[in-house]
Amino acid sequence: RDFSHYLKQFLRRFSDKKTEIRVEMAKWGSMFLLQNSDTDATVAAEVVGHFDARLLDYEEKVRLATISAVCDVAEVSPRMIDVELLKAVGDRMMDKKASVRQLVLKRLGSVYRSYVTRYADMEAPASESQRFDWIPSRLLKGCALADIRHHTVEPILVDLFPPRVSMERRSLFWLQALCNQDHHTSRAFTFMLKAKLNVQTDLREYLSLRQKLRTTSQQQSQGGAGGSAGDEEDSQPGGADEELSRRFAALGRHFADAGKAASCMEKIHAMKDGNLFRGFSTLLKVETSAAESQTITEDILKRIGSKHPAYEWARLLLIKITHQPFGRA
Repeated sequence: RDFSHYLKQFLRRFSDKKTEIRVEMAKWGSMFLLQNSDTDATVAAEVVGHFDARLLDYEEKVRLATISAVCDVAEVSPRMIDVELLKAVGDRMMDKKASVRQLVLKRLGSVYRSYVTRYADMEAPASESQRFDWIPSRLLKGCALADIRHHTVEPILVDLFPPRVSMERRSLFWLQALCNQDHHTSRAFTFMLKAKLNVQTDLREYLSLRQKLRTTSQQQSQGGAGGSAGDEEDSQPGGADEELSRRFAALGRHFADAGKAASCMEKIHAMKDGNLFRGFSTLLKVETSAAESQTITEDILKRIGSKHPAYEWARLLLIKITHQPFGRA
């Protein structure tokens, strides 16, 4: 009886007038639930019940802390978080603050990935499917938000499925997720597929042009033009620079900053590592598995080097051209 009384008094601090205390209560709530997973269900429900109101707190910091708290618990002990509370987190994607919208996108992606990991080799119970299968559709709706768009959504979608998840299981997860989509989500999904197809097409055309120029240059060298193997990239036929510029610009249009993207692609083109471009070509093949894609992506980024000025852009390009998360299907 005494414990119940003191707990009720303590939980009132979730509504404390001081912002810092409300933030700390949200953090405490997640730690308490995670460290006491076998606690009385009534006590757990009382703690979780306070999260709902704090998701609508007038202070941005409190909303951020509560979103993190709910998602921390949902990743590890999902049965403690009911689907309505988790969907209330999803509703914060329409929050007036960009920081809140961005956090919701990131944390929901992590929650869904944890769900997929738990059921990578077995069928998920209906209760778990109901709790999580709506998340990909909610993430896709981020494409309609001015400060998010598909450039931000793509990296999160790619990370939804661990490489070890089989194509069969991946397809099943997607099927279950797409059953929860509405008209707006369907449009966003179609847009994402078309955008991925378009950037893949433009990269193929660039790689084809690059190979054509290299072949022509090698033939000229072997024909007695006096050039050496090291001059192959410099002894290009007339008009080649203009055509390359068009290819760089075409790839650049798939990024938020088209001019910067075209410049980065030009820097990548200047690299002499043939394995780098062979890696790009392999990623574009539909038969490349998720595990192979991850290995090739890591190798490409290693070859470019984290200190290269185009490194971060290349990482985004790799996300755009990979067939994940949708797979070969």
